[in-house]
Amino acid sequence: MSAPASSTPASSMVPDFTGRIIDNGRYQLVDVLGEGAYGVVYRAVDLKPLGSSSSTPSQYAVKILFKAAPGTREGQAQAREIITHKIASDHPNVLTLHDVLEDDWFIYLVLDYCPGGDLFTAVVERLTYARNDYLVKKVFIQILDAVDSCHRKGIFHRDLKPDNVFVDEDASEVFIGDFGLATDEVTSRNFCCGSSFYMSPECIGEEFNFKHFNTQMSDIWSLGVILVNLIAGRNPWRYATTNDEHFLSFMTDPEYLLHLLPISRAANDILRSIFAFSPPARISIPELREAIIAIDTFFLTDEEIAESNNIIQEAAALYRPTPTIPSDERDVGGILRELKEAEQSGLAYPDHHFEAPMVSLESPLSVDVYAIRSKLSDASSSTAYSSTSSSFASSGTESLGPITPNDNPDGPSGVQLMEVPFGFEDNGVAVASTSGGQGGKQKAPIHNLFEKLEKLAVHAFILLWMYP
Repeated sequence: MSAPASSTPASSMVPDFTGRIIDNGRYQLVDVLGEGAYGVVYRAVDLKPLGSSSSTPSQYAVKILFKAAPGTREGQAQAREIITHKIASDHPNVLTLHDVLEDDWFIYLVLDYCPGGDLFTAVVERLTYARNDYLVKKVFIQILDAVDSCHRKGIFHRDLKPDNVFVDEDASEVFIGDFGLATDEVTSRNFCCGSSFYMSPECIGEEFNFKHFNTQMSDIWSLGVILVNLIAGRNPWRYATTNDEHFLSFMTDPEYLLHLLPISRAANDILRSIFAFSPPARISIPELREAIIAIDTFFLTDEEIAESNNIIQEAAALYRPTPTIPSDERDVGGILRELKEAEQSGLAYPDHHFEAPMVSLESPLSVDVYAIRSKLSDASSSTAYSSTSSSFASSGTESLGPITPNDNPDGPSGVQLMEVPFGFEDNGVAVASTSGGQGGKQKAPIHNLFEKLEKLAVHAFILLWMYP
């Protein structure tokens, strides 16, 4: 067997292992659970369970990676993933790494099997946590405890998202997994590491002059987006920079999320404490845990929803434990499968690329923000909006190579105001290191964040006078 070409995505390098038996006849690979840019995950049965009297074979998930050459960057990344995952595995809410096997061309990571799939599926397809305070608390505290345990061991995940959280059959127990981008570095210059919806502003780097950032604080930001996913079934913005209209509006209005999402005021307060623009001002995980336990409800009551604007009513209708819209409009699983199949032939990660039905933000708030955006677009060269787009444009597929300040100076473009993304489209990118030199002229740092906010306040006053 010859080695596959290194320029090909790893998932396409792995042949069909269905039915294959590995580890001297111990594990039989039964079917594919998922595929990614770096490998394929199979469900496996243990044909020779050690020390077990049960006649039912144990089940595992086996992640198969193309074996990188020792000493290369890819080889170091694989070694780091294995070591960090093994260290983190002793927590009950971290997916256990049981064994690591290898042959001439592949590495096999033997992991816990989670019959419920990932958290993405539980939220989007099964609506498991919609309007369920008990489950949201239980699950999010488990996630907090797992991440806190990792942080205490000096492991920072850098790719926290629902796709990397796995669930049991009823989705009441969750387990953090996929340590492929984890690091032991407290500070980093690996910008755009992770998935775009979940990146912190400092991880993106644009508005922090591409300075070193704290990986622990960046993980906490990602936890906040996951909490929004659990509560509202959607993402708050595409990209946490002021070039994203929804993020800019969030920065200037403490109650912005209350205008868009069917969330309680107490939930909004918690989210504001997580999404502090300055990393040192962000709530700590122990403090966040206490706040989650203390909250009465994350959701609006039916009466409060009925008294809310159309945006909130439509958002609540899309994310309820009981279907309230036709099943053909809610067949997100079918959409996911079609999109996943369509991406197999490309270089994109064949993960979750999904947008559920959009709601139109036909509200005075949206009109005001649109006018503000038009006035700001001439004042700031850093904005990258398209006022003609009919929906949010994708910020691009996950990159197989590094993203540096030179490669992606403006972030995603094609942002259109009147729609907000539902679901969790995965636009993550690979590690983007700029260490080891300047490598050419970088994009000019954005120093005008607070100038933007000041201008926004002035224009808001003008708009109130124009549109009383």
